[in-house]
Amino acid sequence: MLDSTSLTVCSRSAGGRDNRGKRMAVSLFRKGSWVEDIDDPSRSDTALIDYRSARKGFIRAISLAYIVGFIAVLATSIVLVSISRLNWWRFAFNIGAYLIVATVLALMVYREAVKTWLHGHTSGRALTITEICSDAVYSTSADTVITSWSKGAERMLGYRPEEIIGKSVAEILPEDFMEHEGEMLVKLAEDGLVTSYPSFNVRKGGEVFPTEASITLLREPNGEPGGLLVVLRDRSYQVQIEDELRRIHDEMESRATAGPPEGGEAGISQDVMRAAASATVGAIAAVAERRDPYTAGHQRRVSLLATAIAREMGLPEDQVEGIRVAGILHDTGKVVIPAEILSKPSSLSEFEYGIIKTHPKVDSEIVEGIDFPWPVSRAVLQHHERMDGTGYPSGLKGDEIIVEARILAVADVVEAMSSHRPYRPARGIDEAIAEIAKGSGSRFDRDVAEACLRLFKENRFELV
Repeated sequence: MLDSTSLTVCSRSAGGRDNRGKRMAVSLFRKGSWVEDIDDPSRSDTALIDYRSARKGFIRAISLAYIVGFIAVLATSIVLVSISRLNWWRFAFNIGAYLIVATVLALMVYREAVKTWLHGHTSGRALTITEICSDAVYSTSADTVITSWSKGAERMLGYRPEEIIGKSVAEILPEDFMEHEGEMLVKLAEDGLVTSYPSFNVRKGGEVFPTEASITLLREPNGEPGGLLVVLRDRSYQVQIEDELRRIHDEMESRATAGPPEGGEAGISQDVMRAAASATVGAIAAVAERRDPYTAGHQRRVSLLATAIAREMGLPEDQVEGIRVAGILHDTGKVVIPAEILSKPSSLSEFEYGIIKTHPKVDSEIVEGIDFPWPVSRAVLQHHERMDGTGYPSGLKGDEIIVEARILAVADVVEAMSSHRPYRPARGIDEAIAEIAKGSGSRFDRDVAEACLRLFKENRFELV
């Protein structure tokens, strides 16, 4: 059970944090302690506007009832005084009593209306998330009792809603959770939000599997505890890819360093090793592309264009090879994006786009353990960065972005715009080229953009 006592232990084990952070972690799950003000600027502008509009509506409605009631009491009292059924002292008493009682009741009604609206709004937002997300989504009360359970959670963790709602969140956490996640809980207490945190969960049958958790503190408008909203993503597939890449790398490395067998030929050649590595990289990319039928071949075409741009720029052939590999792998991180989002036939919401924007980081994590002789991990991580700092995930600018990523960025935009997507038809190569020309020197590296433009204007490259 996750209670304040166990949180005390985990907060003490999270070294380097101040006493304030520890106290917040201790009180995180204690009723009445972890709440955010609805006007906190960290909340989205949309939520803040919705809340303020609802609050004004409540005030107008309650004020109208208050005034109508006052007029009714006043009119009735005047009539009673005029027919000598009420003296002026009782008249003043009735008016004063109404003002006091009605004011107290109005404040109570306002408070409960706001509280009810906030609960409904939060639940509605959570429901919207569960409808478009195949990840596991659940919420808890202030004392860590599970209060909602999505279809994705049912599929991922094996529990039906009636089996898990009302039980402690400890049911789906490893027994040693508190021993390892103290620092995360301190951060959650301090910031109110933890995103893309690698952890582990337990399925109904007892299987422990790797997950990635994004946790938000839900708060009451009066500063009382509300609960947690948790989104879990299954990392099993990502971990399998990482393990397979490491295994292939270790095997190739051992063959390269091992001497020739007795009476046999020399060890495996570098050409054979490169061919094997290329085949492995291509197979992994193909598996990732299978989850998104609309972008099948996207990584291959980006790799081809990026390679052509690199050669047009006169880069060394070894560097060109690294760009080719990075192009093949640059969208592998989409294996963790829900298929419903990848194939959604309409524009993405802000939340859905936020999920899409996690794929460069996941992609980088998949390949960073592999000892490539090129900066593949950095290239795939930065391929959505822009020279003017408007990109993601880190908002890098200018020379902070490596040349490999700058080339991938241009190739990715050209291929994406010229290809069909579920939410729009293909825009065509002419529009894609115009976009690159427009962003040359601002969003895109000028040398890279000019090299790309030359290839198409001189008909020396064709996307197929």
